[in-house]
Amino acid sequence: LKLQPRPDYNNVLRKLAASGYSVFQPNVRGSAGRGRWFSQADDRYGRFAAIDDAEDSLDYLISAGITDEKRAIIMGRSYGGYLVHASMTRHLGRWAGGVAACGMTDLETFYRDTNPWIAAAAQPKYGDPNLDRHLLRQASPLRQLSKVTVPVLFIHGELDSNVPISEAYQGMGVLAAHGVPTELLHFEDEGH
Repeated sequence: LKLQPRPDYNNVLRKLAASGYSVFQPNVRGSAGRGRWFSQADDRYGRFAAIDDAEDSLDYLISAGITDEKRAIIMGRSYGGYLVHASMTRHLGRWAGGVAACGMTDLETFYRDTNPWIAAAAQPKYGDPNLDRHLLRQASPLRQLSKVTVPVLFIHGELDSNVPISEAYQGMGVLAAHGVPTELLHFEDEGH
């Protein structure tokens, strides 16, 4: 479930801001807090418009003079981790780096390796793995990760049964094979 960003205490974002980074949390389509239409606006083929929301956010930050493409890093967790991979591949060259925490890199392997109840719950959002193979392949960043040339930090818990750690390993493998700096912040005793 994606939630609307709301003002609350977030230790990671607080530390980033205290270190001099500007932090921007967009409310991409598919988030909660703006009604059913908005929360379902990223379902299936709407996924690509939600990915475009990340680039639109970057365009806004650049036009406002807050950042530029040489310094902007995209970061997210769970669906946000997927959004990191998807935005870095769909909007190639727009980001200076990415931080993806427990994000999917390939929707077909996600469906294959996640808990069956998670896979069933994901079908209305991402598509049916049997009926929508073309969509899942099109929306899977793994097939385009070889084009990414900027560093990516993966963060993942070994015990994550929602998005298995194999999603991080396969993404890292593609990037490393193409000489892209990548690292895994691995938590042996953490789940999702």
